[in-house]
Amino acid sequence: MQTTHLYITNKYPCFSETFIENEMLELVRKGDRVVVYSIHKPENLPPKVEYFAPQLGSLRALFFAPRSIVQTTKLYFSGLPFLKSHVLHILFAQIHANHCQRYLQKKTNHLNNLVIHAHFLGLTTDIAILINSNLPTKKIVTVHGGDSHRGSHKEVNRWRLYRMDLVIAASEFVSDNLNQICDSNMSVIIPCGIYFNKLPRSEMSKLGRELDFVTVARFIESKGYMDALRVICELSRNDYKVKWDIVGDGPLFGDFKKEINKLENQNLEIILHGSKPNSETLHLIAAADIFILMSKPVSLGTGDGDGIPVVLMEAMAMRKLVVTTSAAGIPELVKDGFSGLLVESDNFQKSFEKIVRVVNDNIAYSTIVENAFQTVFNNYNLIHTVERLKSVLTSPEDLL
Repeated sequence: MQTTHLYITNKYPCFSETFIENEMLELVRKGDRVVVYSIHKPENLPPKVEYFAPQLGSLRALFFAPRSIVQTTKLYFSGLPFLKSHVLHILFAQIHANHCQRYLQKKTNHLNNLVIHAHFLGLTTDIAILINSNLPTKKIVTVHGGDSHRGSHKEVNRWRLYRMDLVIAASEFVSDNLNQICDSNMSVIIPCGIYFNKLPRSEMSKLGRELDFVTVARFIESKGYMDALRVICELSRNDYKVKWDIVGDGPLFGDFKKEINKLENQNLEIILHGSKPNSETLHLIAAADIFILMSKPVSLGTGDGDGIPVVLMEAMAMRKLVVTTSAAGIPELVKDGFSGLLVESDNFQKSFEKIVRVVNDNIAYSTIVENAFQTVFNNYNLIHTVERLKSVLTSPEDLL
């Protein structure tokens, strides 16, 4: 019997969530039905993926509001660990949940074969949980828990996690965070994967005195852009001609742009592309020599830390030298000196020296990038990770 997968997303496709689209497409390829409920209007939905939109600005919202207020009141007095300031948040989630439930009951014949996916702990998870509590048959709710390290929301996240039938963690790092919240081993680790057949053709670079770097990340503190800039500048001051393509936007974009405008270095060219579609981003990575991402350790309370960035997998799969840090779950993917370079974000001199040693050693460089490709191909191939997902959904009790 065909399984229906409902993906609840905040904005589809989000810049940092392109891996969700790949997962959807692989599920469709395997014969399942995929439906997307995006709180904000989606762009460029892939073929064979259904979509239905919130109608909170229409008269239908008035139909859901009274019932949602009653349901939210019951949740509040049942010991829901939300502060009073979160009541409107839960009411908003309840209205979305009722809208989803009505659609599913009209459009889905076999609700017992429904899987609800919510990626990241937050509003989408709350909507999924509230749908789960309303429908007459049991559903499986999945979450990758990428922002589980929001320390100030620990009680709220504990409430969320205990109401899940299944918790999926994208890395051991995320799984450890989830287990600390719930004081138990309740998650299954299924890493995000990549589609190798969607990657552009890329040849192994021949490194010399001209180096093309690329970074794909949001402009937030945890991505370490200023640390990367110091390393890049040190290379250019040592007679390397450096080009650095940067894809991404975010709250610190303007500040970073001011910093690079102050630079006067003929050996350095920095191109800020802003946010770009995934296909264009992949071609920029394919054209580069080195992918650099100087992630910082997770800052509790912000939720801005990494799990294992999928873009690192994509760069490694295209045989690019990856220069990154040991923050969060990155060491699960990148082994220093074997499949990439792990550097200290606050020591640009040592980072510079480490990069130069590999750039000047063709054998070491070619060995590292080949190991990187094999690591991703063997462990982060989307075809295999989706097979694992379907196995877990079929018999979760055998894998927990």
